[in-house]
Amino acid sequence: MEKYRLLTGVLLFWWAVACTPRSDGFVIRGEFTDASDGLQLMVSENVPVMKSWFIDTVDVINGKFTYTGKLEHPEMLVFSLMKGEDFLGSFGILMDNSHVRIAGSIKNLASVKIEGSKTNDEYVRIMKKGESVFEAFNQIEARRNEALKTDKQLYAALAGEYDAAYEKVKEYVLGAENYSTNKAIPYIIFSNFNVTRPAMLEELLTALDSSQYEDPYIKHLSADLAREKKIGIGAMAFDFELPDVDGKIFKLSDYRGKYVLIEFTASWCGWCKKEIPYLQQLYNETKGKNLEMFTIYVDKDRNTWLNDMNEHSLPWTVLCDLKALDSPVGKGYNVHGIPAIFLIAPDGTIKAKGLRGEYMIKTVKGLLDK
Repeated sequence: MEKYRLLTGVLLFWWAVACTPRSDGFVIRGEFTDASDGLQLMVSENVPVMKSWFIDTVDVINGKFTYTGKLEHPEMLVFSLMKGEDFLGSFGILMDNSHVRIAGSIKNLASVKIEGSKTNDEYVRIMKKGESVFEAFNQIEARRNEALKTDKQLYAALAGEYDAAYEKVKEYVLGAENYSTNKAIPYIIFSNFNVTRPAMLEELLTALDSSQYEDPYIKHLSADLAREKKIGIGAMAFDFELPDVDGKIFKLSDYRGKYVLIEFTASWCGWCKKEIPYLQQLYNETKGKNLEMFTIYVDKDRNTWLNDMNEHSLPWTVLCDLKALDSPVGKGYNVHGIPAIFLIAPDGTIKAKGLRGEYMIKTVKGLLDK
């Protein structure tokens, strides 16, 4: 009897340890009921700055796998199931340093059962409860993106509906239980909001408890917001120095007294190519007026840059330092997506940004004609 009690005590102790969040790291154990041989899980981090597409690989043996690690803060880990070069699907976990168990079918990875991470449980609860709010926003965003390709008037007409849906997403997230200290909230903010809506992002960040400030998602967004404030309307524009194809250096401050249009583009950017006819029209219709135009490529390969530049034969000045968005000028204007078009006033301040198409032409010509 005493031996039985001792064995039971050891088993209970082992189970308590196994199911307690680990202070020294995490353990993920999983099982797929219908797995075959030759499967691997490719592990990715959905973090602000990805160092590589995959950070690790995990072999699935007899349908089972184990993955361990250690995190300083909760982080979204994405597991992509591969068989050779065939992608079979993926699932994500907002992981903390816990003992997690995963079970499910490789035929439906989006519905695998994940148990053990309190942070992931909270993330799933918030997203599930707000499903209708997020879905409504996703639908209007998809409609607006499609309209941008085919119907610019419809795109503009949908702006109000888009803004209202986005506002509802913000209000829902802000109303989440224990918002200020909830460990799932930093990733939710990161994956749904950015500096394209600085006032909205600032409201979300300001409402957080100071205990969240060191979270990498929040640190990234806070730094991004600080940079965005530096390129607000009326702020002094970053004074770039960049070479053209012949190595001649162009400095923004040398053009004080003129309006300066700056367009960020790249050889691989299809949307940028759609702006070229509008830029060409603006150039032709403002010749002899108080305007200088620059196109800045965010490419890294010189030959790729030159081939694209020569193909389009832009008549205004084209610049590139071959540092992509790591360039000081890209950071100075907080460029994340392209095309990005800024208008600099004669006094060196930012007069307008986010310019596109007919709106760009109307805005610039309106100022030049005053």
